[in-house]
Amino acid sequence: YRLAFRGTNDGLWDWDLRTNEVYFSPSWKSMLGFMEDEIGSSKDEWFSRIHPEDMERIKVGIDISLDELNGHYEDVYRMLHEDGTYRWVLCRGIVLRDADDRPYRMVGSNTDISERMWTEERLKQVASELEKKNVQVAFSNQRLEAVLNSTGDAIAMFSVEKQLLFANHRYMEMFGLSDEALKTLPGEELWQRIAECFQEPELYLKAVAFFTANPENELEEMVEIKSPERRMLYHLIAPVRYAEEDIIGYITVYRDISKEIQADLMKAEVLRLRAELEAEYSFDNIVGGSPGMREVYALIQQASQSNIAVLIHGESGTGKELVARAIH
Repeated sequence: YRLAFRGTNDGLWDWDLRTNEVYFSPSWKSMLGFMEDEIGSSKDEWFSRIHPEDMERIKVGIDISLDELNGHYEDVYRMLHEDGTYRWVLCRGIVLRDADDRPYRMVGSNTDISERMWTEERLKQVASELEKKNVQVAFSNQRLEAVLNSTGDAIAMFSVEKQLLFANHRYMEMFGLSDEALKTLPGEELWQRIAECFQEPELYLKAVAFFTANPENELEEMVEIKSPERRMLYHLIAPVRYAEEDIIGYITVYRDISKEIQADLMKAEVLRLRAELEAEYSFDNIVGGSPGMREVYALIQQASQSNIAVLIHGESGTGKELVARAIH
């Protein structure tokens, strides 16, 4: 049995259950950082080095193996190394019985699996950290999605292959899209469907094609949508970069500016009418080129710059109100 393990890195042990003496191979001892003459043959050399948290489980496992007829034993536990650290070992053994089926010997081997266990532990830590980060990212995405859905702008993000990655509620509403359409429509077909919502779909597709061919720059344009009612939209397409370098997609934003345009037109119309009224009904135009009226106008200007009281006689509608307004 010992010859079978010679030349391997496994540490062989041979436990005489009648005398409680244990043979430990040189590999078994060196696995724990000891020279061959530094460990004796007492079973305490073994069990005293087992991690306290593993001890009870190991005793139960050995007792079960001694009671079972097949007598196979296998467990993973920690053993104290000479440098003060614990090493993980895979312990496998078999119980030998005499003619009366009484266990008299137990032999087996220990294999150092510390690197594997440490790697698994690190992987578990990484997985745990990734899970926490995924939860944080999911929460951040939910908050971001809530913010984007609360805005009046239609916002979507596409991959560089023109595949839709995200669209807020306003975007889906503006272009009559459903969740199922977003999941199933190919990128090109989706873009064509969006283009059909505009008054001039060909111009829209040309603008988008120009941007995708030159993704380094932003695209700003005014587009007119026809459904359900004609409205003017401000359209922005901008690249989205990873670590401010590689372009990983682009974001598109539509803002309805119909009301702003109407307000600007109304404001311009009010200013135009005001200018016309002021030109038509100004006091200077009423005075005209008459010398007599010009002389009266000059006297009124002098009076307006002094502290004298001026009494104006005349019926309403004869212009006395305009004269009074000019003085005061």
